Amino acid sequence: MNIKLTPFLTTFIYLLAAFSTSSVFGQIIYTPTFINPCTGENAKNVNWYLSDSTRVYVSEDLESNYVVLPNSGTYKLHIDFDDQDRKIEIKDEKHKQDTIVLKRLTLIHIISNPPTSRYLDCNKLANGSVIDYYDNGNKRIQGLFSEGKPVDTVFEFYRNEHIYKLTISTGQHWKEVSYFNDGQIKSIYDTKARQQKTYDQMGVLKKQVRWSRRKGAKTKEYYKNGGIHIVSTSKKQKRYNSGGQLVEKIRRKKISILDMFMNRKTSIGQQRTYKYIWKTFGKHRKIKSKFTFCQVGFLTQNFPDSLKLKSIENQLKGCWNTKYYQFKYNPTNNLGGEYKSRIKSSAPIFNLVLQEHEVYLKWLELTGGHHLQRIIWIKDKKLKVENANGSKSIYRRNEECK
Repeated sequence: MNIKLTPFLTTFIYLLAAFSTSSVFGQIIYTPTFINPCTGENAKNVNWYLSDSTRVYVSEDLESNYVVLPNSGTYKLHIDFDDQDRKIEIKDEKHKQDTIVLKRLTLIHIISNPPTSRYLDCNKLANGSVIDYYDNGNKRIQGLFSEGKPVDTVFEFYRNEHIYKLTISTGQHWKEVSYFNDGQIKSIYDTKARQQKTYDQMGVLKKQVRWSRRKGAKTKEYYKNGGIHIVSTSKKQKRYNSGGQLVEKIRRKKISILDMFMNRKTSIGQQRTYKYIWKTFGKHRKIKSKFTFCQVGFLTQNFPDSLKLKSIENQLKGCWNTKYYQFKYNPTNNLGGEYKSRIKSSAPIFNLVLQEHEVYLKWLELTGGHHLQRIIWIKDKKLKVENANGSKSIYRRNEECK
C-alpha cells in the first residue's frame, strides 16, 4: 500500500522521531515562547541560549526555536538585552515549554564623544513615569525619564522584587549599584569617582578598577583574606601568591610599524603587533624562567594567564583529527577552527582559554554562545579532551595537514 506523505504527516513523523529519540537517550527538548510586552504578540529574532555549569546549549539553526538538553536539572536562560539570567528547572519531562515576557524598558549605549546612554520604552525614548513588569506581575524596572534620560533613580528588581540594581543620576555623572538577591552589594560603578568595585556574597572586595584620562585603567584583584592577587595596567601585570610573594610579571610592548614592516613573516591576519616579556619568580624574587613571544591583540585585552596555557598553545600548533572531525590551530593569534572535516559542526571556530587552572578549547557557536572541551593531556602526538557531557575524545596529530 502506498502512503502519500503530506507536509502535515511529514512534520508529525519528524516530531515523533525527535521525541522518541529524546526519550531513548534521556534527552529533553526545551522550547521558549517570547512575548513582546508592547504589542502582546510573539517576538521574533530573539537571541537566547541555555547554560549549565559545563556548557551552553543553542538552537541548531536560526529557524528552530528549541534546544536539546541531555537531562533534567537546573539551567540558566540567557536573553539579549537582559542582564539578568533566568533560572529554568527541568524535571523528568520530554518537552518543556515556557512563555516569557521580554523587557519593555531597555538601555542603549550610544557611541559618541563623550559616550552617552538612553532608555527606550517600546523602542521610543522613555518619558515620564515608566514601570516595567515581569510575567508574574512583579515590578522589573521603575523610573522617571525625560527624553530617555533618568530624572531620578532608576530601580531594577529581581523576579521576587528584591532590589537588583540602582542607577543614580547626578547631573553629568551617575552611579550604578548592583545587589545580590539577599541584599548584599555586588558592585559599585561610579563615574564621578572614576572607579568600579566588585564584591563577593560575603561582602569581601574582589576587584577594584580605577581609571584616569592620562594613565588609563589600573586593576587590582584580591584574595579572600584581603591580600593582593593581581595588579595590572594596559602595559604590565604582576601576580602574587596568597602570602604576598611576587610569582609572575608580564610586560607588554607595542611593536613599531617599522618592525612589523621588516618582519617578513607577518601577513594580514597574523601581524605580531605586541611583544610579551614573561617572567616567573621563586623565593626572594629570584627569576625561575623568562621568555618572550609576540601575539596579535589589543592594548586593552587581558594578559595571558598561565605558563600552562602558553605551553599547550605551542604543543597544539598544527592539525588534529578524529574519524570525522579535524581542526587546525595557530598559536600566533590563539585561533583554531575546523579544517577539511568530513562532518561540519555548528561551532567551527575556537580559541584556548584558562578557567580554574584548567585549559579548555572554547568553541564558538554560529548562532551565539559557546561550549568547552577540557584538555586532559597532550603526548605522543595525541590529544585527549573531556567533552561537555563528560565523555572523552582522542585526537591524533595529522602530520600531512597543510
